Amino acid sequence: MQHREQESTDGGGELTVPMAWLYAEYIADELLRTGDLMPPTSFEFRAGRDALALTIFLSDTEGSCPASGWSRSWRPGCR
Repeated sequence: MQHREQESTDGGGELTVPMAWLYAEYIADELLRTGDLMPPTSFEFRAGRDALALTIFLSDTEGSCPASGWSRSWRPGCR
């Protein structure tokens, strides 16, 4: 997946967050919550969610789904 810096159209010069990152955070959060391994308010939960989200985000290559046999239903753009 190519992540390019994009200029803001509103002229504010703010950083833009890729939608893929927000979606990776959502998936990681849902996986950890359904696993019920630790309370969602703990520091460990947040650290685990961030690490898992980064893994999901970086595992996407050229906009395609990970080839590890994961369900493609969680990624609407997967072919």
